[in-house]
Amino acid sequence: MSISSNLKKAVEEHNLADIRGCLWSCILVDPNMTTKFKESLEYVLSNGFTESDLYEADDGEIFDATPTQENFNELSGLLRSNFSEKKLKALKNIGMILYPPKAENSEQTNNNESHENGRNPQQKTNVGPEIGGAVIGATAGAIIGQIAIGKTAAVIGGLVFGGIVGVAIGAILGGSFSKKE
Repeated sequence: MSISSNLKKAVEEHNLADIRGCLWSCILVDPNMTTKFKESLEYVLSNGFTESDLYEADDGEIFDATPTQENFNELSGLLRSNFSEKKLKALKNIGMILYPPKAENSEQTNNNESHENGRNPQQKTNVGPEIGGAVIGATAGAIIGQIAIGKTAAVIGGLVFGGIVGVAIGAILGGSFSKKE
């Protein structure tokens, strides 16, 4: 993994809003926050920032921490507008349940099985297009809701609607790109 140039620039300029935005963006590609997000957070904290610098005071917005995709999407939107430690921890807990990290041993076993079946062990298979579609759709929906209306309800509605549309598109694309043996 590497640190994005946008994050490096934001850290160099001591721009907390951009740092938080970059970290939030990492969650889109690392929803369990164990790889890209973790590395990026460590970069920020090792370059002159403390956790108290990074986190905003929690705004008290009520959210449901039950591990569902809808709650993940909603909390992700709330975190975007209030980067609090409370919201980040709750989002990480949900992400760890919905998107558990892959164990190295199981990946190694899968690679060995793939090699034995005549497939290239380095070849990546299509994993979770519904998840990717939901994350991308939810993000796009939140951004459109914020631009069009600008209210929290619009952002949350955009997250939910975008997530639903994203799952549907991901399922369709996943079926059309599934491996053929």
